[in-house]
Formats: sequence, C-alpha cells, structure tokens
Amino acid sequence: MTREQQIEKALEVIAPPSSKRKGCRTFINDKLDIIEPTAKADELFKRSRSGAVTRAKDAHVRALKRLRTTQNRLVSLGCGVPLIHQDGRLRECIELSHIEFAIDVMGRADAEYCGTLPDGTIVRIGGKRATLAVAFSHEALTRWGGGVEIVATVGGKWWRLAAILYGEKIDLYQHMLKYLQDENKPARI
Repeated sequence: MTREQQIEKALEVIAPPSSKRKGCRTFINDKLDIIEPTAKADELFKRSRSGAVTRAKDAHVRALKRLRTTQNRLVSLGCGVPLIHQDGRLRECIELSHIEFAIDVMGRADAEYCGTLPDGTIVRIGGKRATLAVAFSHEALTRWGGGVEIVATVGGKWWRLAAILYGEKIDLYQHMLKYLQDENKPARI
C-alpha cells in the first residue's frame, strides 16, 4: 500500500469533518514519517533473529574470548601487549577493557544492535513500530475523530486505524491493551 493509500484509508476510518480534513491529513503524514524508519528497523530486527545471524554472533563472541585469552597470556608471560603510536603516545593496540565490554554486550540475549540501511541510514534494531502505530492512532482519533469513544476491540476503529498506520494487516490488540495500561486508561472491551 502506498503512503497516499494509507492516508486515504486512515481518513476514511477517522472521518474528520471536512473543515478539519486537511489538518488531519497533515497529522497522519507527519506520523507516518515517524513510523516509516521503525518499519525498516523492525525488518532488520527480524533478520537479526535468524539462525545464521545468531550463529555469527556466537562465533563473534567466541573469537573475542579467544582474543581475551591470548591477550592475557601475553601479559602473564611478561611480553606485554602490542602497542601503537597514537597522538604522540604509546597505547595498547587492543585494550582488555574494550574486549570485556564487547563480550558482555554481544553475549547478552537482550542486546540491541544497529544496522545500516542500503541508503546509509543507521537505525536501531528493535524499533517500536507497533507501539507507535497504536499510540498515534489513538491520538488521531482523540484529536480528529469527532468525540467518538475509543474502545479497544478487534475490528474497531482504533484497531483498524492502528493497522493502517502500521502498514500491514496485523492484529495489534495486545499492543492496544498495553498502551491503555501504560497510559492508565480504562479498557472497555
């Protein structure tokens, strides 16, 4: 679905008065500008969970641990560590604290990673696309929906609008309930 189609479908669901339609269109467009990069981040997140990527990360951690072992062995044998000239001073080529930090971060199951998109944009993996779609759709219905009661129901206005802003057919019901819980709003089901 193109952006224009998303906007038109969202306007159908919100059904703002004709006098407020232009402002609502701008609002939706602005929110889609925010959601779009998170869609790319979500795709990278999905790829980062693949078996091949998990094996590559595990291999990376094992390599870092071997590097730490050899670095410690050099020090214990009295050889010291490889040094480089930097800024007119001698520094460790690879600092043990950096190796330890990398092992700690890469070894965590909940570690967040960044990815580079083909256009060079760096995005944080694990974007909040669903959360943003639910929050923005709630805000849109509150501002432009003409006082319609916003109810967390599968197939309801809020549910449909959130799916449109998300950009795919997806059930965001659990995200809606979490949003209401986080915002301390009653969920009428």
